[in-house]
Amino acid sequence: MVAGESSPPSNTLATKGVECPGYGPRFRWTNAIAVRGRFKGRGAPDVQNTQSLNLDARPLQRVNDEAICTPNYQFGLALAQQLPPSTAQRLLEYYAANIAPLMVWLDSDKNEYKRLVIPLAEKDVILRLALLTISAEHMQDEDSLPPGFSHSTGEAAILMITERVRQMTERNVDDPQIDVNGGVTANVLAAMLILSNHSLVKSELSHAQSHRQAARILMNSLALKRPPDDDLTIFLKNQLAIYDVLCCTTLFNYEHVQHAILPHLSQPDVPFGDFLKILHQITVTSFHSAKHARQVENLEAEFKLASGSTLLAAGTLTQTLTALHRRDFIRLVQAYHHAGILYALTRLSTSSENDGERQMVLHTDELFKVLDQFEDMNEALHNLAWPLFIAGTSCRGDENRMGFISGICQRLSANTRFEHYTNISIFLQELWQSSNSDWTLLARQWEQKGTPIIAV
Repeated sequence: MVAGESSPPSNTLATKGVECPGYGPRFRWTNAIAVRGRFKGRGAPDVQNTQSLNLDARPLQRVNDEAICTPNYQFGLALAQQLPPSTAQRLLEYYAANIAPLMVWLDSDKNEYKRLVIPLAEKDVILRLALLTISAEHMQDEDSLPPGFSHSTGEAAILMITERVRQMTERNVDDPQIDVNGGVTANVLAAMLILSNHSLVKSELSHAQSHRQAARILMNSLALKRPPDDDLTIFLKNQLAIYDVLCCTTLFNYEHVQHAILPHLSQPDVPFGDFLKILHQITVTSFHSAKHARQVENLEAEFKLASGSTLLAAGTLTQTLTALHRRDFIRLVQAYHHAGILYALTRLSTSSENDGERQMVLHTDELFKVLDQFEDMNEALHNLAWPLFIAGTSCRGDENRMGFISGICQRLSANTRFEHYTNISIFLQELWQSSNSDWTLLARQWEQKGTPIIAV
């Protein structure tokens, strides 16, 4: 149901309590039936059709020993099946070496993508397809892959996830074939996050948002039945929280924003967990008319405590770093601290005009000072997208700082090979040339056009 073709969200639908589907991807997750695009009207796949799949030297095990291959999946699966084992292994090794390190605050041997997710892909068809999909897209000059490999395997993975979710939601939580804590759930969550990142590689923002929303819905629905208690599912929830909370800082649909996944803080080793919780409180509060609940001084104290908790949580991981990279991690924490306060000042307007202006200048200066002090910027660059975005929104009119931010944003996209980062630079250029310095107004316009700014 689409109420109009002008600009989402639709007030007509809102009055009926229905969320407008907007201009998202060609299909969405809904009990395995696509509602838009070339898959429109296709029903849930027939799980009785069987087909074996070999992606490595040994056959992949199918979850619950159920065959989930149907004609809808077969083309993408066939491409994967025909890969030589050495090529499939090279793609998995590429993910471990070049993509997994970009997904975490601190890379180490304890990186759960390397330690837990990749080994799970040895047993799970969907997760393995997701890993092959993003590696094939991210890897440059891979001539051994057939044309359209990444697109086809990605679509196959999406359809298979849809069927897997249908099975999970239709069965009782106590059904032994559906392992809510880990197992099936963790595989699906990991695949959703990987496919969302795959969309960001190509800057397909609506697809990335769809995968993020699907992961959020799955996480929330399963948490209502049984809270996650295994290490991998908790890790994936925290990964989704980073993505969800930071994405919501540049989104303005309150119904969507208020339901963001928050970090799982029952464990002490969650870097930036407290920071993300405070940040999301600021985002949600900004939608309310009474925004004066907390003054800047109180927020600054909270952010300082959050910085301390991050340094403590990352303690064991930083022990493996060189002295230089330990110093740069401290600078990363400081960058988020100052960016968080600048974000609060913009969204909450909690201080008097003069005091707010003074605070903006102070923390903008501190943020740029920290950014300039990084000794190995390239190593930390993938974690700096959000502070760089906030820095860019705070330096309008300063030619030197605007040039500095533009240069780093170009490096960010080139170094990580994630095309969506180019939108940060484009957005900032448009903001700097605008007559209005309020970046939230421009961000709303971008969101309404279906190209939300994603600084993650």
